[in-house]
Amino acid sequence: MAERGIDELTLRAMLHTAKGWHPVELPGRYAIVAMHKRSDWRIIVEPDPIDRVLVVVTAYRVEVP
Repeated sequence: MAERGIDELTLRAMLHTAKGWHPVELPGRYAIVAMHKRSDWRIIVEPDPIDRVLVVVTAYRVEVP
């Protein structure tokens, strides 16, 4: 995530203040709707039910036209 200018603490803060979520095309993955520095972001996650953790796949800023 360093190439996108966010670190683990920032990502955790974004998840903590998320505005919502929705499923994505890939079964079992979800997009978390979040904000960072007044920009909309999507954090793609995949729940791991065995270890009971949320695996972050990627995060990206949403460009609004």
